[in-house]
Amino acid sequence: MAMCLIVVVPIVVTMMWTGKVQMLDNRLHKSGYSVLLSDEQKMDMEEFVVCCVMAQLEPDAPDELVKTMMVIDRTKILRKLKDNTEISVDDLHLPYFSREQLEERFEEEIYEKNVVLENTTAGNVITYNGEVINPAYHAVSAGKTRAGEEEYLKPVDSEEDIHQDDYITITYYSKDEFSDLLGKMGENIEINRQNPLENLTVNYEDDTGYVSEVVIGNQSIPGDSFYKTAELNSDCFKVEQFNEAVRIITKGKGHGKGLSISGAKKMADAGKSYIDIIRYYYNGIELKSYQDINV
Repeated sequence: MAMCLIVVVPIVVTMMWTGKVQMLDNRLHKSGYSVLLSDEQKMDMEEFVVCCVMAQLEPDAPDELVKTMMVIDRTKILRKLKDNTEISVDDLHLPYFSREQLEERFEEEIYEKNVVLENTTAGNVITYNGEVINPAYHAVSAGKTRAGEEEYLKPVDSEEDIHQDDYITITYYSKDEFSDLLGKMGENIEINRQNPLENLTVNYEDDTGYVSEVVIGNQSIPGDSFYKTAELNSDCFKVEQFNEAVRIITKGKGHGKGLSISGAKKMADAGKSYIDIIRYYYNGIELKSYQDINV
């Protein structure tokens, strides 16, 4: 009997990975919630969570970081679902790999490992005062995360982020290039092309360095609109004259709210659990199985 098992199990796994057997097997608990993919296929939420994390993180990401992102992604999906049992992938705005992409990009052992990790998260989602939260996250903070409107989004230190390769980016513009950039920020903006910084003021939210608004003449541009239009890495930036040019120094990557993935990775590397990591970046939250709450 033992000889039969040694032969049969690899065959079943290979068939599953090549698509001859459905990739979602009995080890992933079916949630009863479905994500409708762009090819009109349905994927159970738990399988989709695995497909998301494999698109968000490197294959060698520490296990506790993987579990952290699984809980965050599940929370995002459940919050978006509200009273529904199905949701379109286009409404989620989450990166993911399809079954076919997983087969092309990864060894089957990586998927198998993530199935095991997904099960250990026990269907947990993040709640605050009994409600499923919107778990904001970003790639790299400016050394400290920023406050959000929600009570659970409080600034916390994420000092390890400053050691990331993409922590600081510096972009240089000629006067004409910067003037053209300002012209993209809105209609009827008056720009002195000889001195484009003349009527420009950058206002900051607080000491974290994130920009609340950029005032150009008599027009106010929200910080997040400015950084997206300028294609900066984040809205933690400084605009200054540099010789005959203009330069923008940007810190971090992303909006800076909620969990920093790079900071969470450092915590995972230091031995912190996914529960420790989530409780650190989200203030006053509770982790509950989605089966035990009302969405």
